[in-house]
Amino acid sequence: MALIHISESKHTVQNSLKKARAIKKLKPDIVIFEYPKDSEPGIYYNKFSPNKKPLVKFNKVKQGLTKGARKHPWLAGDVKIFEEIENLWSSGKQVLLFNMDGPRELTVLCDKIVKSQNRFHFDVWNYCREQYMIKTIKQVRAKHPKAKIIVLCHNSHWESIKFLLSNPSKQAIKKYYFARHKHPDFSLKDAKVLRKYWARLLG
Repeated sequence: MALIHISESKHTVQNSLKKARAIKKLKPDIVIFEYPKDSEPGIYYNKFSPNKKPLVKFNKVKQGLTKGARKHPWLAGDVKIFEEIENLWSSGKQVLLFNMDGPRELTVLCDKIVKSQNRFHFDVWNYCREQYMIKTIKQVRAKHPKAKIIVLCHNSHWESIKFLLSNPSKQAIKKYYFARHKHPDFSLKDAKVLRKYWARLLG
């Protein structure tokens, strides 16, 4: 079954609410989030049947989002997404959850990289993150080929995901991400964390 992406040109409360409405209407089997792989809600909930979900733990996730909204306002809207998923569980509908972004060590570089205005580092950062995204999506689809899957991510990531799903060559991938840079320094000597993930994912 084809992946379903809910358009999101910008992270906003309004777009989060739109995603929540889509989940309510479409009743997906799987929701894949643009969240770090090592964060909540994650795959922990997938081992429970709909009527046995650890809702106390799940409610703590929603509380954490409310707290996180002080810095990232759109997270307040994400609470509604989780409420709709919880409603589906309550109705007996199994909904599996997956996080597809890179580890938090990588994703937390956002503010630092944006502030530095280093476009090459920004593109390497997105390359690394989207390698995790495409790997997760391929794994989920392979294990659940008939599932109705909603992917929640920014439109820019979705464009890259569609490109990567076409199984491009390594040369095509390099051109897609780095063609704008005439003399890219892939040694990344001044970016320890990026260098770590670049080396890990390149092979």
